Amino acid sequence: LRENVTLNILKKISKYLVINAPKEQSLVNGAVKDVNLVYSSIEQQADSLSGGNRQRLLIARNLCADSSILIFNEPTQGVDVGAREEIYDLIRNYAAFGKGVIIASSDLSELLKICNRIMVMSAGEITTTFNNDTLTEDRLLQELA
Repeated sequence: LRENVTLNILKKISKYLVINAPKEQSLVNGAVKDVNLVYSSIEQQADSLSGGNRQRLLIARNLCADSSILIFNEPTQGVDVGAREEIYDLIRNYAAFGKGVIIASSDLSELLKICNRIMVMSAGEITTTFNNDTLTEDRLLQELA
């Protein structure tokens, strides 16, 4: 987990190609705590995590990198229902700090829960844009038909 989280920030935690281990440890501990990551060891392999914890790990990596925009592709696919809400909250919190979030999802209810604007693409072009202030799943399906 440690290496996975710090992969994007090696310049931030190293000098002359030497990683500052205490700084790395501090950043990793803070990031995994912020996203409620459940793990047995900071040296644990990422592929041993559940689907929800893998998503949290990716979010932790980007929190450390202080990315100005996150792009999610099917952010809760393969994730249990309880973890979905936590991931939605993490995405909302990220956006609340003024960061950009783009979500590609085939799950309309997911898009309606966390997006303030929904754009439909076809053949690489944006064909329709919806503001999500009063949009419902039924209306969205009706518009897309």
